[in-house]
Amino acid sequence: MSETRRFNLVKEFAISVGDSTQFRRYEEAMNQIRNDKNAWRMLTEYDKKLQSYQMISLWNGASSDDLKVIEQVRVELLSNPTLREYFQAQEELLHMLRELNALISRRLGFDFASMMQSGGGCC
Repeated sequence: MSETRRFNLVKEFAISVGDSTQFRRYEEAMNQIRNDKNAWRMLTEYDKKLQSYQMISLWNGASSDDLKVIEQVRVELLSNPTLREYFQAQEELLHMLRELNALISRRLGFDFASMMQSGGGCC
């Protein structure tokens, strides 16, 4: 198969993913967060707390109380309809991408996503 043909197949694949219902729903949910100042603030605060918790955990300094704080903030996030929609859309997109990875990996004989991640890929 020629390099041009491979490129065109990859391009078609990427366009198909971008045109999928799951991706479009995720994209719309992300736009809704950007337009909802409260949801954006809540998500930003959660990300900061989660990053802090992860850093503390790396050094074995995280306590069960620290984890409870993260879990409580997550519950608060899910009480926001905009964020709930975002997380649902994100999960559906990830599910589709995992299924695609499984199909591609079976065909190639190795875990495609893992191979791409170690090469600097996004997933």
